[in-house]
Amino acid sequence: MILTKSSLATVVLLASSVGASHAESQASFRLITLDPGHFHAALVQKKMVTSVSPEVHIYAPDGPDLDLHLERVSSFNSRAENPTNWDLKIHTGSPKNPATSSSSPVTTATKPATFSNPSRPG
Repeated sequence: MILTKSSLATVVLLASSVGASHAESQASFRLITLDPGHFHAALVQKKMVTSVSPEVHIYAPDGPDLDLHLERVSSFNSRAENPTNWDLKIHTGSPKNPATSSSSPVTTATKPATFSNPSRPG
């Protein structure tokens, strides 16, 4: 499978109970989202499913696509009726490319359950 920048990619992995929290050890699957550039990427997280770990790793370059994705998932976490509880682990930047000497390293951050973008009003 070849992924392009415009590809939607959410990868589901079998969860391992080694080093996992109790909730994660009860989950059979984990989500990894790669470069979410379309709203459908967030729809996978619209509801919590007991067999899916609440911890989700997101790998994407910084920018508006990532911001919109985080806002969508945050809206699921903060809604009044049936809120979700996704724990987002964000990995941003460009992977180091050995062919170029000026690549930016990947940075990792944990985002809180709610996300606001200071560059956007409202």
